[in-house]
Amino acid sequence: MEQRERKNRPGAGLLGALLCLLLLWPAAALAKTQVHIIPGGGINGHHIKVIYRGIRLTDDYMKKTFDMEFYRPIEIHATTRQAQTEEDIRSGRVAGQANEERVLVYVAEDSGDGNVLFTTVHEMIHQYQMVAAGSMDALGRNMWFIEGMADVLAARVIAPLAPGYDKTFRKNARKAAKEGLRLAAVTAAEGWQRSFHSQEEPYRRADAAVLYLTDHYPLMKLFAYLQELREVSAEEALRRVYGLTLDELEKAASRG
Repeated sequence: MEQRERKNRPGAGLLGALLCLLLLWPAAALAKTQVHIIPGGGINGHHIKVIYRGIRLTDDYMKKTFDMEFYRPIEIHATTRQAQTEEDIRSGRVAGQANEERVLVYVAEDSGDGNVLFTTVHEMIHQYQMVAAGSMDALGRNMWFIEGMADVLAARVIAPLAPGYDKTFRKNARKAAKEGLRLAAVTAAEGWQRSFHSQEEPYRRADAAVLYLTDHYPLMKLFAYLQELREVSAEEALRRVYGLTLDELEKAASRG
């Protein structure tokens, strides 16, 4: 299964201002993740530095927050938008993709360091999710959960570099919640892709749902939910871990 991400993140202006902060940020310990970055045409040393920083920040956050470490070797293919399909280029909505132990990070001419950083962290969260769920097939049972979780955690990881980002991120999610989440339509992979290509912004709906869960329940339940997906449906896993039905979650999220 391939995860396809939209290019434009909420608070893109704030993220674009990260350049100086990234250059001044203290050097982090080497990531435990065994990374092989494969640059394509147009990718320079600075792009690679930002991608490495995203991996290191993710490793540090996951260890401190969840006591989780990622030891699997992973390839990160960094490339310019010229490497995408004509459809992707026209849409301007794809920033990254993830498969098991393989990540693609697209760097467009207008991709600020913040966008590249956020995309890298988001795709790395998918790698941790795959370990917890056991397979891409299991993750595919609930697309809104895995994509919303990757967005919410990525926003937390980059928070020290972009303190204003969380406010904008939450504002967009709250707006989506009030408009109606319609999560059942974006649970299965087919429905998610249909919504994505129809430009219905399923990410904002996913973000709103997962923000509600992370604001009202312990963070570790995120990974407990993924483990349940190994054996049961998306709705049954939600009931077991959070004690909620899909309808109850949507109503609660709409109230904030």
